[in-house]
Amino acid sequence: MRRGGQPKPEATRILTKKMKIERTTNGNIELRLSGDPEQFKRLAESVQKKLHGKWIEQLDAFDQSYWNLDIDGKILIVHREHYLGVSVFCDDDPAKRKLLEQLMRDFEANDVG
Repeated sequence: MRRGGQPKPEATRILTKKMKIERTTNGNIELRLSGDPEQFKRLAESVQKKLHGKWIEQLDAFDQSYWNLDIDGKILIVHREHYLGVSVFCDDDPAKRKLLEQLMRDFEANDVG
């Protein structure tokens, strides 16, 4: 919300409306950030800052990107898929799930990356 109780204009909202952590078909857990793949670099840098991580590998191709982020020995992958948008995923480990939950709360509280 903006001052005066007015909602933010849609153009400023780049995140998925309601975030949730879901299990993927290969057993990973995933937090979808945005349906807009053009926001990848902005969101990836925001994830890094919010979690105080360090990039250990960044792979980019025409329609996909996989950037591996190390947060105190726990690896999360920020992923861009041309048709799906931007997400963060990892294997289903309790400590990594907590990182995704923290990230989700932080993005939802701030409304944008």
